[in-house]
Amino acid sequence: MKKSRSYTSHPSCGSSFLKTGHQAEEYVATRFVDGLSGKFAEFRRAYDENGMTIDEFDTYGPNVRTLRQFIGGYHALVGTIRDLMLPNPDI
Repeated sequence: MKKSRSYTSHPSCGSSFLKTGHQAEEYVATRFVDGLSGKFAEFRRAYDENGMTIDEFDTYGPNVRTLRQFIGGYHALVGTIRDLMLPNPDI
């Protein structure tokens, strides 16, 4: 069995001008957080540790939009597969 490499060890990543690796825990400048917090209530809810409850996350706008997009993509894929397996005889 071939051992998989992490994306940071991929040859194309070494020549990229983009920084790769784990960036989720890196410091974000306060001015960016403050700017987003001042403009977007949804950002404040997501960023603030006590911005929403676990139950509120189910109806949190960006979460619902993401889930709807994934579900829509899934249904489109299922429709494509259905059309390949059972072509419409009337077309």
